[in-house]
Amino acid sequence: MTARKKRARRSPIPWVPILWGAVILNVATGLFFSRLTALTSVRVVGASGFDEGRIRRTFESVSNVPWSQVRGKVIETEIQAGDGVDRASYSQNLFGRAVLRIEGRRAVARIAQSGLLLAPDGAIYRGSTAGTVPTVVLPDSALTLNGTLVGAWEAAPIAELCRDLRETFPKSAWIVEVGPTGVISLRVDRKGRIILGSSDALDSKLKKLTEILGSRPDLPSRVRQIDLTAPENPVVVPLPVP
Repeated sequence: MTARKKRARRSPIPWVPILWGAVILNVATGLFFSRLTALTSVRVVGASGFDEGRIRRTFESVSNVPWSQVRGKVIETEIQAGDGVDRASYSQNLFGRAVLRIEGRRAVARIAQSGLLLAPDGAIYRGSTAGTVPTVVLPDSALTLNGTLVGAWEAAPIAELCRDLRETFPKSAWIVEVGPTGVISLRVDRKGRIILGSSDALDSKLKKLTEILGSRPDLPSRVRQIDLTAPENPVVVPLPVP
């Protein structure tokens, strides 16, 4: 008796799930690249009024771009290019709704002649600030007729000094003056002048000033000037005798 070879039975092809999978994939692909997913609304958090125009132009450039083709990192980079922006984060969903969160720079001083602000890293920008910050008075050689900053002056050390002054004496309205030769001096509440000299050893000079004002807070109003060019040997110049 010869054995008959049995043919292997083929399983039926599951056409229903395959077709449904194809439909779902087709719909998902369509949505992925469809303009129906383009940006429809943006909630902006933390923006300065000075940045409104630039932010609007950034989003106008992607207004008709499908969600899948919008590069959030590119938008963040463009927003962070603003002088008054420290960092930005952007998120957008499939339904065209987005959120842009902006963390602005925190000014440590205001430039007197121009209305510009000084950031902790020495960057200059337009914006607004809350609370009292020191005022920096620059020499005429550092300014043009329209108030634009030019010339060489040590922005970063001045910014660090202003930050430390605000932290150490938060209730005082400090004026930081930079002379034509780079000599730095301080005034507070229109009192006597405090000469710091160059930007060298500013931390030591501020430390000595803190010690002096800690024991005699009224000293600047009673003298013509306090010279801290050599902080280990401060020189006090009295007011002229009437």
